[in-house]
Amino acid sequence: MSFLNLRQLVWITATAVALESACTGPLDDLNAENREGPNGSANSALAALSDAQIAAVLKAANTGEITLGQLAAASATDPAVADFARKMVLDHTQANQAQSTALTPLGIVPVNSKVSELLTSFSASQSSFLESLSGLDFDQAYMDFQVQTHGTVLNLLDTQLIPEARNPSLQTLLTDVRSTVAAHLALAVSVRQALTP
Repeated sequence: MSFLNLRQLVWITATAVALESACTGPLDDLNAENREGPNGSANSALAALSDAQIAAVLKAANTGEITLGQLAAASATDPAVADFARKMVLDHTQANQAQSTALTPLGIVPVNSKVSELLTSFSASQSSFLESLSGLDFDQAYMDFQVQTHGTVLNLLDTQLIPEARNPSLQTLLTDVRSTVAAHLALAVSVRQALTP
C-alpha cells in the first residue's frame, strides 16, 4: 500500500468514525440543549430527531451524493467508477424529488440537526480531499468514500431514522430509501473491489 493510500484509509476511517459516533452517541456540550427531556430534565441519550430533522438528514445525504457524484463523473478515469458516479447523481436527484413530493403536502419541511450538519460537513471534506487527487488514487478514494458513506447512512436508517420517524408516510419513504441505500452499498463494494488495490 502506498503512502497516499494509507493516508486515505486513515482519513476515511477517522472521519467516518467521528460521524457515526456523533450521530449515534451522546451529544457533546455544544448540544446540551438537545439533551433536555420534556420537563427540562437532563437526558443522557441522544435526543430523538423530529420528522423535520429526519427529512433534513435525507436531504443532506442526497445533496452530498449529488455533489460528489458530479465531481466523480467528471474526474474518474475508470469507466465503472464514472458510471457509478452518474448513477449516484441520477438516483439521489430523484430521491430528493421524491422526498419533496411525499413530504411537502404533509407540511414536513427539513430542519437541520447535528446529524444533518455532520453529513454536510463530511461531504464537503470528502469533496475537498478528492479534488486533490487524480487517476487511480481519485477512483479508489471516491469508491472508498461511497462504501463508507452508504454504510453510515444505512446504519443511521436502521438505528435512528426509521425507528424515530413518527409520520407513516415518512416511515414508508425511509423504508424505500433503505432498500436503495443497501443496493448502492452493494454496488459500491463491487466497483471498489474491481479497482486495482
